[in-house]
Amino acid sequence: MSLTSAFLPWFAPKLSRSMRGVINNLGHRTIFMRGERIYESPGFFQKLMLVERGVVAKALLDPFHKDPLLISLSGPGAFCGSYETLYLQDRMQRRHWCMTTTEVVVANADLLLRICDQNASWQRELSHYSSVCAVADRLGLLVTHSATVEERLAIFLVASSIAASLDFQDLLREGVVEWVALSVIPSLQVASFVINTSPEQIREVLRKWLKEDRIRYLSHKVLISRELLSGSWQKIQPILQTANVYEAEALRTSLPVRDLELPR
Repeated sequence: MSLTSAFLPWFAPKLSRSMRGVINNLGHRTIFMRGERIYESPGFFQKLMLVERGVVAKALLDPFHKDPLLISLSGPGAFCGSYETLYLQDRMQRRHWCMTTTEVVVANADLLLRICDQNASWQRELSHYSSVCAVADRLGLLVTHSATVEERLAIFLVASSIAASLDFQDLLREGVVEWVALSVIPSLQVASFVINTSPEQIREVLRKWLKEDRIRYLSHKVLISRELLSGSWQKIQPILQTANVYEAEALRTSLPVRDLELPR
């Protein structure tokens, strides 16, 4: 089985190899621990970061409610931090934290913008990145509304593991292995919000899988039946195929104006 789209539900897409090279040359590496908060806006220190290893959860907050409006994720090769406000200062409240031990490259946003202004393809990629990220969010909503809780959990586990390691999808091919070790074990709270269910419902699904011998715990690893994961992942392939249409729509938008601010 091969991935039919460059997009994963809920996960920000990877930047191009050339863009990642520019950022690596500009920035410095920092390692954060699981659960550590690495970005919050509005704030004084607006860090632009490229994820090199691990998974970062990104919440769009609602000042009037306890629960966030949206949670999306970034794996290796994707932005986190201040990428959403490179061109437009919208004053939305955001919080990013590490779902795993995470290594990031912290880059100077102003310098990156100036460099990308000299290269049309880099400028286009950078200026449209937030719009393209919305494609992954839209795919996540489609999955949430078209699959059962059990299927959504399996799909989220697959997407998380593929985002952390592209080699994971090779394990889903029939006849390769019977049991698959997850690359990433998401937090219960993040998983429940992302797939639109309750933590207790997730626990019920896990108990069901244990009873049916479809999940095992071995040497600090979580092993899940390849057949279970592969079946759920195959079901959403038609949804993933729509990503190219959504991406084309996102890229048709005009370039934003640099340093544009909303009126006070």
